[in-house]
Amino acid sequence: MTVFLLILALAYFGGSYFAYNALRRKYAGIIGVPGSYFILMTVFILIGLIRRIFLGGSGGESAIEMVLTILVMLAGLLEESTGRISFAWSLVFFVLAGTFIALALWHKYILPRPASDAQRTNITPHTILVEFGNTFVSFFNKKGIVPALLFMLTYRLGESQLVKLASPFLLDGREVGGLALSTGEVGFAYGTVGVISLLLGGVLGGLAISRSGLKTWLWPMALAISLPNLVYLYMAYTMPESIVVVNACVAVEQFGYGFGFTAYTMYLMLFAEGEYKTSHYAISTGFMALGMMLPGMASGWIQEQIGYQHFFIWVMICCIPLFIVLPFLRFKKK
Repeated sequence: MTVFLLILALAYFGGSYFAYNALRRKYAGIIGVPGSYFILMTVFILIGLIRRIFLGGSGGESAIEMVLTILVMLAGLLEESTGRISFAWSLVFFVLAGTFIALALWHKYILPRPASDAQRTNITPHTILVEFGNTFVSFFNKKGIVPALLFMLTYRLGESQLVKLASPFLLDGREVGGLALSTGEVGFAYGTVGVISLLLGGVLGGLAISRSGLKTWLWPMALAISLPNLVYLYMAYTMPESIVVVNACVAVEQFGYGFGFTAYTMYLMLFAEGEYKTSHYAISTGFMALGMMLPGMASGWIQEQIGYQHFFIWVMICCIPLFIVLPFLRFKKK
């Protein structure tokens, strides 16, 4: 639970801090890191859903149990080496507590603080309500709000449906169009190969934007998050039996996801620029979540109606609206 929440906190507060800081270009080289942590949290949930199929419970609970397994293993090793159960568990929790204390001190004394981050005075309930309303009014009055919202909703339109059916596709029997992999094989594909590829893509994406800017990389990154979905279409038609081929396909898709997601995060930061940076960034991520949730809700039903092969064709069709929206985006090249 602790590790899971730590990953979530790194993803959310890391992204919020970079949005709040006006020195975007300075930190663009590591903008892929918080995005990768956010996706990594999603991967834990995904693996948890795999466990849910066989062991029951909710996907989130299963993912947390999977993370807790690491802590239990560490406590077990300490118990075997010391022969003291209470000491082993105490040491594990002291390490976790020390980690959070170190992070708190780092945030307090080392993390740079934007000049605009100052305490306000004369705050009343009335001013809070007024500012709350102004936050939404100013957001929807931004120039280019329509193409921006369409971009937020369509950037992961294909991915939002693919991610819901990727694991069932790998697990389902070949008689229904799946690859009939074991739970362990899918866990390795996503929990090891996929995570490494995803983090590598996110970091490289941040470095690319820091060198050439978002405008240069927007189209390539949009292609990177869309075209790798073709590997699932390939697997649905060829039905590979080699686990090496499956892992390679997962690696390509996850690398593209991590690399392409960096442009999405950076654009949200640029669009949030203004008086209410952090609030506008939060609203933008809300639309980002909406763009993942609504298509994902229908993905299972769609797959049941048309099968895996046609479903992955549908996923590729869903990538097209993004490229119709891209030419209408407005942002400064910095």
